[in-house]
Amino acid sequence: SVSGDILLPSSTTTTGSDLAIASALLLDNVALGGDIIIIRRKVYKYDPIFLAYFITQTMKKEITERTQGTTIHHLYGKDLNNLYLRLPSLNEQIAISKILVDMENEIFTLEKRLNKTKALKQAMMWELLTGKTRLVNKELINA
Repeated sequence: SVSGDILLPSSTTTTGSDLAIASALLLDNVALGGDIIIIRRKVYKYDPIFLAYFITQTMKKEITERTQGTTIHHLYGKDLNNLYLRLPSLNEQIAISKILVDMENEIFTLEKRLNKTKALKQAMMWELLTGKTRLVNKELINA
């Protein structure tokens, strides 16, 4: 692999739209399996993170239409050769990808916090329902 490669799966047993999920590889010399389509920059400069988001979010329909098969869906590199991409300038791509990465990190942090809160709630409910912890209403005691 080369840093900046965009990876797409080339077969799936689910639906053809699952083949339109791109990932940006930001490392060199990663051993890749054989069932992967690799998009590698040649002349045109692009931000790999932006392009992965762009393919996944805006090109899903076009890529899904190019898949073949019924039980196992396939996508070949040649199927993407004449795919038309209209991309913003490189500076704009970088700015957009930074915002998207920040948003994704924020969502990840909030989901982690939500999961911890759910686990705490579950533990508190267990304590209350098993009687290990009891709640006492002070108004009833003082009456």
